[in-house]
Amino acid sequence: MLAALHNRITELSQAQPVTALCAVARLQDTAPALAVDAVRAARQAMVTWEAVGAALGCSRQSAHERFVRHATD
Repeated sequence: MLAALHNRITELSQAQPVTALCAVARLQDTAPALAVDAVRAARQAMVTWEAVGAALGCSRQSAHERFVRHATD
């Protein structure tokens, strides 16, 4: 799925570079909210902070500090 998005933006960059930049900017704006939603869902599904951190490429402590206020434990 991400590979397809990457390919589409790469193609768009060739034909419509400003539109591609706008798409990238929207992704950057949206990504944090998507991360919060995914972490919240993971924690509701009883996924450990260690597993959340591993999936996000960070430590358990880092994931916890970043997202604990958004999670409903």
